[in-house]
Amino acid sequence: MSTTGPEDGFIRPFVITGGRTAHRTDLQLDTLLSAAPARRPRQLGFEHRAVIALCEHPISIAELATSLDLPVGVITVVVDDLLEAEQVVVHRNRSATVSADVLERILNGVRAL
Repeated sequence: MSTTGPEDGFIRPFVITGGRTAHRTDLQLDTLLSAAPARRPRQLGFEHRAVIALCEHPISIAELATSLDLPVGVITVVVDDLLEAEQVVVHRNRSATVSADVLERILNGVRAL
């Protein structure tokens, strides 16, 4: 998908986000999202609908940006809107705590290659 416009072939990102550049939630490139199971129909912009369509299966913020050919900053604002409207859900990454022993075994395995 490209953000094309009628005249110059490009819709500026600030048009998609309504001029907003910040998002209220903690979204990282690897944050996984999926469409909310009980979505209610709402008036949504084209990009919002496109994100929901891609979220039928869990997908990361980075993959959304790539798939929709939009900057990550734009995607995070759009996703933030969708979270507020309860149209998508975030799959929180579990805090990975790795012991020094595990890291050492991984390093030794890599060295053995």
